[in-house]
Amino acid sequence: MKKFMFFCLIFTGVFFSEQIGFKEYLLVAKGSKAPEFSLYDVIKGNKHSFPVKKESKLVLLNFFATYCGPCKTEFPGFVRLYDKYKDKIEIYAVSVEKNNKIIFDFATEQKLNFPVFMDYTKHCLNQYIKPGSTVVLPTNILIGKDGVILEISNTLENNTLEEWIIKYCSLSKAEIINDKKVFPVK
Repeated sequence: MKKFMFFCLIFTGVFFSEQIGFKEYLLVAKGSKAPEFSLYDVIKGNKHSFPVKKESKLVLLNFFATYCGPCKTEFPGFVRLYDKYKDKIEIYAVSVEKNNKIIFDFATEQKLNFPVFMDYTKHCLNQYIKPGSTVVLPTNILIGKDGVILEISNTLENNTLEEWIIKYCSLSKAEIINDKKVFPVK
């Protein structure tokens, strides 16, 4: 029983210290206006700016690194959800690394079907995360059609992302049933 209590205390301490640390490095919060940025897509070479005039979609801003295990775990589900909801959400994956070839190869290997950026100047990153802080990766920021931050999460489970899309796009059960489901909705 003592061992069980010891493990519970350690797990609780690690969990809460990680959550506190996660919030401390952010420069943005839920309910605040998302900072503007412009970046070039590593795959297609297109320039993307946020906000887009009359934003018609949610935007998931995902800060990642190619060496990050949890980042790699998120991407297959993001690819499926983007295929399903690309008329409702735009996913912007922003690498914190500075090697275009590594990012390009990673995006190709992962079959990423949404824009992937290299923020080599850290202009975008430093508007969302305190400069010089240790970045918790992945960091996911869901931005509404009005440019207001709706949700912030580090590791984002795919069913949670789908629930957010359904919630913030006000999709009805009929719309969800008529479209084949990727993940169950609770």
